[in-house]
Amino acid sequence: MTRNAWLVLHQAHYDLLSFLRNRQARFFTLMLPLIFILGYAISTAIGSADGAQPMVQAIMLPLYFISGVFIPNVNLPGWLQDVAKAFPVQHLADGLHKAFDPATHGVGIVWSDIGVLGLWAAVGLVVALGRFSWSPAAARA
Repeated sequence: MTRNAWLVLHQAHYDLLSFLRNRQARFFTLMLPLIFILGYAISTAIGSADGAQPMVQAIMLPLYFISGVFIPNVNLPGWLQDVAKAFPVQHLADGLHKAFDPATHGVGIVWSDIGVLGLWAAVGLVVALGRFSWSPAAARA
């Protein structure tokens, strides 16, 4: 092999090792499919492009508030904390906090959060595969 080929292979190996050592990169790589799948699943309930932004904001802003994104959710009542645990936003926020916390040692991924997010991804995939279409609803009618 030529010298340039060795350099390319060495750089690819180094990049892979750097990726595997980086908690944030691993967490984002695991979460991207979830975000895309849930986006496609939610888009099946939106009738037009004009209704997309208000619909997403109406869903996400309350979830952000009860999931500890804007304010610590330890100040919320217990029943509301339990509601927040049922949705993926709290688990995503907790995972990001762990991934970016410099005091975290080891893998830096909470597997229970990944499990809940994976469950939401599976449900979103079933909904998206069953309902998503590239053609608008008016064209299908």
